[in-house]
Amino acid sequence: MKNTVETTPSNFLIYNNGLTILVNKIDEITSDKIKIKGMSIVNGAQTTGAIGSVLNRPRENALVSVRFIKCDDPKILRDIIQFNNKQNVVASSDFRSTDEIQTELRRQFREIPNVVYLGGRRGGSEDKIKRYNNLIPHDLVAQCLSAFHQDPNTAYNRKKEIWENNALYSSIFSEKTTARHILFVYSLFQAIESKKDMLKNNKSNLSTSEKDIFEYLSIRGSTWVLLAAIASSMDNFLNKPIKDLFSLKFDINCSLEDAVTMWEGPLEITLPFVSALLPAVQNGVKAREVISNSIKDFKEKTASILKIVWVTPGLKDTFEKFSKEVKLTTD
Repeated sequence: MKNTVETTPSNFLIYNNGLTILVNKIDEITSDKIKIKGMSIVNGAQTTGAIGSVLNRPRENALVSVRFIKCDDPKILRDIIQFNNKQNVVASSDFRSTDEIQTELRRQFREIPNVVYLGGRRGGSEDKIKRYNNLIPHDLVAQCLSAFHQDPNTAYNRKKEIWENNALYSSIFSEKTTARHILFVYSLFQAIESKKDMLKNNKSNLSTSEKDIFEYLSIRGSTWVLLAAIASSMDNFLNKPIKDLFSLKFDINCSLEDAVTMWEGPLEITLPFVSALLPAVQNGVKAREVISNSIKDFKEKTASILKIVWVTPGLKDTFEKFSKEVKLTTD
């Protein structure tokens, strides 16, 4: 498209499918002019991106067709968005965005401070191309949930399939999945990433243990394996049995920033054992048996140290505090 705009602009109109734009209001000013308010592109974002990225302003003969649609019926609006995008390649998550699970999760996330979750929705009848600096990306949430619920292979290698495959999707998005559980899992991911950034920024002054941790976290897919390993060890972290990982959430309805802070203490004590997970991240996180054995090894090693931690003054305080901050749905 960029090449057409720059080299043969007169052909752009006949080569391009054009834009479909939902609007809030259309006023006719003259017979050849209209006034539009509240625009949201539902088809043609790639076109606008291509035109906007050319180095020089397109010539006047570079034309594009545009349909402006004003509609107040929510069902028809959803159909317009879906049917228009069926003609083009769209994210698989777009077609999950209207299911009951994602709708309920969006409602629950509105009760959590300072975060936005769109649940697969990229904008349209309600979100007029908003930009959020506190957005929790739905695709990253899906990866985090897959890893935490013991499938780091899917999280790393099958990101797109999570939204396409009914079995994969329903294994992490069901009536048991709550916004506060997602916050619990996603904040762990963010805490790990924050630790990685800190180590990277202080690379020249790392201890031997910190170098080993940074080396592990620098391997592609390592975060997903670590998420799974920590999830498998949550009973040791909390010093109580856990029947269902989906029941885990923080006791208070906290912000993402506060949730990330809560993970810092437990991570400091358990990260030195990531070397046990190294076999799992070889060859692209694909060998399920190796992954399972590595996670088991990690759990055994952290269990040994946590037994000592739980009876050691000072160290015990860190995990007692964390345990009090975490609530099981069945509590």
